[in-house]
Order: sequence, then structure tokens, then C-alpha cells
Amino acid sequence: MVYHRLMIRLLLAACLLPLSAQAQLIKGHIPGGKQMRWGGIEYSRDFDFFQQQLLPFNMDENDHFVFDTQLPGQFGIVGVNTDGRSIDVVVERGKTMTVNLTTVKDKKSAKSYPRLTVTGPNKTATDYLNSVNRATSITAITGYGRPEERVGKEEGLRILEETITRMRKSLKKVKPQAARDFMSLYTDMLYNHYRLEILSEHRHTHIYWQWGNEDYKKVITEIDPNDPVGLTWRLPHRWVYNQIDPTLANQADLTDYALRYIEVMRPVITDKQVKHCLLDNLVDRVVTQGNPEDVDRFWKPIAEYTAEDTELLHKYLPKIEALKNTRAGKMAPEQTFSDINGKPHQLSELRGKVLYIDVWATWCVPCKMEIPHFARVAEHYKDDPAIQLVSISTDRERDHDKWRQMIADEKPAWPQYVMNDAENEKFSADFNIQFIPRFIIINADGTIQNADAPRPSDKNILQTLDAIIAKNKK
Repeated sequence: MVYHRLMIRLLLAACLLPLSAQAQLIKGHIPGGKQMRWGGIEYSRDFDFFQQQLLPFNMDENDHFVFDTQLPGQFGIVGVNTDGRSIDVVVERGKTMTVNLTTVKDKKSAKSYPRLTVTGPNKTATDYLNSVNRATSITAITGYGRPEERVGKEEGLRILEETITRMRKSLKKVKPQAARDFMSLYTDMLYNHYRLEILSEHRHTHIYWQWGNEDYKKVITEIDPNDPVGLTWRLPHRWVYNQIDPTLANQADLTDYALRYIEVMRPVITDKQVKHCLLDNLVDRVVTQGNPEDVDRFWKPIAEYTAEDTELLHKYLPKIEALKNTRAGKMAPEQTFSDINGKPHQLSELRGKVLYIDVWATWCVPCKMEIPHFARVAEHYKDDPAIQLVSISTDRERDHDKWRQMIADEKPAWPQYVMNDAENEKFSADFNIQFIPRFIIINADGTIQNADAPRPSDKNILQTLDAIIAKNKK
């Protein structure tokens, strides 16, 4: 359910163009907002779920806020979030919506509770938007939640049809006509999204773009891949995916998948906003997960295809250079970090042994799940002078005390280091670290063996490290 709530808060129209002050799309008042534990304006410029941003309200001394962005279309959608409350707002060029946190009284219980209220020219559209989102995100339709709450595909489709029919009737209340047309289009896209959800195998794999059966493919043919509104539900992405042999997407090196992806796009995708979003998603996936053996073979065709999209090129050029500079055999970029006593060290000081580096943070649950495995590997090699295991924390400076406390409590038997914010930024950029945990293996001479190495929980990790140690001894 979290996925669907987040996706409907995406800013529909702020994908391609840079942020700039245009009009006060939203203004409001959140009493006590500076004391909120969590809240802000939620949107994603490129519609990538993993790159979604939550901007702070930037309130004045009286807890008033303003949000502006440039919309390439007439309408867009913005999420406003406070502690425990959220609302999605239909915004429009040149018009201002007002969102206030007020106290309302429940007529039945007579109890008062805080509530986000919306006023402005697109209030009826905003009311409809939140209603249709709530109505269509029920477990019976999405298939998420506890297994006993899920329904079969036929029943899910039946419930969806009834829900959409009911919601379309309420569209008559939306005014003005332009806002109604926008919400009608949004409903069409949402309808296709949930039909694909129900017909796919996401209930088992949680891959919402899963290639499906003939019924699934029939819905795909009804999608207009050049409609930017469909980006909210990644409909253009699904359209492209279903023109590609799925085996290409399951390879360790995603270069062939990426080349086929743009081959499908070239003759069909004409909308610049859609093209930007599709390519942004594609490049991000290959750069972070695709392990391209030949970076130029992957990058040059994409750079040529998207030459006019300077924003995308500027975004990924540093990451592409990092991929090239961290190929096997390249000298590892110099890094600096400090031990628990604050003494500075350099990566080059650790040469002379094979290095198996754990890049982690105290807030990262998957990182901490790997620690017992890393400890077992460290214990296995504790008397081997040919290899050294080290952990480097990416905790921000404000969290260094938490790091020190964790080290003091758990007393790991291998060296522990931490970086300041500037060192962390350089380290992440040099090694193209998008996610943690991340493991790196460096040869005794300082050259890179594997900049995205297997985790210590890998069943073959000891054999992998033994082979590298043997190779380094030759």
C-alpha cells in the first residue's frame, strides 16, 4: 500500500524542466510546523519512485509556507504531508491552492482532531483526486496486504470496474471543465494501471511492470506511450518493457537490454517529457544495477540518442566516469577517512594486502544484517596476512556519535573507519555508490578487483576471496 500512496503524490508535470519560480502553486499554514518530526512537499521531477523527494516547507516565523515549481503542462499534482496526515493537491499554472492544518470536530464523538483542508480554484478536482485514490487503492484491487485479504484476478477486475464506474459518475462535480478533463484523463491512466496490476504476477514477485499473459498484453496495446500523464503510473515504461524479450532484463550485464530499450523507443516516443523520463529510468537502472562490462558500448548510443537533453547528460556523466574509473584493473581512487579516535587515514595506506571493504551506515538495516556474515569472514581470515577486512561508515557527521556508540557496544574485531560529509560525498561519487550496503575488493597493489563485490552473505564468498588472494600472490 505504501507504494501506491507514494506514487499518487508524484508531481505529474515537473519531470523535464528545471525548478524555477513561476507562480505560487500552493500556499498554506501549518501551526507548529517547525516541530514536526516528518513532513513537507513530496514530488519527483523524473517520476522515479526511488528518487522521490520530500522538500521541507521552509516556513516563515508564523508557520506559513509557499511552494512553487514550473509546470510544463497546465495541471499537476503535489503531495502535502505533515505528521500523520497527507493530502494530494491538484495544482494549475497561474493559480494558487491553499492548504491549512486546522482542527475539526467529529459530529458523532464530539472529539476534535487536526486535518489538512484545501481551498482554491481546483478544490473539487482535489476532492475527487483523493477520493479516487482512496477508492482504487483497496487491498482487494491491488492484491497487496495479507494473503487471506487478496482476491482472484476475476474478482479484482470486477471490483475495479465497479469502483471506476462509480468514480466516473462523481466526475460531474469537478469544475471547471479543464480540471474535469484532467481528472478524467488521470482516471483513465489509473484504471489501466490497476488492470495491469491485477493481471500481472506482482502478487508473487512485487514487480509491478511484470510481463503478463494475453489479457495483460491487450491492456498494454490500449496505452498511449506518449501521454505524460501516464508517467504517474509508469504506463509508458510498461509499454516499452513489453516490446522487449524479458530474458534481456535478467542478465547481470544490462547493456543489451538498454540497447534494445532505446531501439524500441526511437520510432515511437516523440514526447520530450516522456523520452526524458524513460531514459532517466533506464540509465539509472543500468548505472546502479546493470554492471556494464563495456561502459562505452552502453553509454555512447544513449548519449547520442539524448544529445539534446543536457540535463540528463549532466546528471549521469559523473556516474559514467565513475563506472569507467572503477573497472577491474584501474587504480583505486584515493580516499580519506578517520578511525574511532579521530586519526585520519588514507586508502593507499592499506596497500600490500587484498582489501575487502564494507561500506555501510548505522541507519541501514540491510547493512547491519550483513555484519554477522562479515564477522565470520573476518574470523576466517584473522591469521592470514594476505587479506584485510575493513568497514567504512557513510554516517553523516551529525550521526558520528551513534557510530561510535555502536562500535563501542559491539566491539568488531576488524578496523572501523568513518568519513566526514565531504569525504563521504567524494567516496560515493568516485565509486558510484547509490545504495548501501556496498562491498569493494581492492588488490594488494591498489588496483580495483571488484568495485561492486559479492556480499559476505554470499554462499561462495570464501571461494571468491581465496581465488583473489591466490591471484595476488603470483
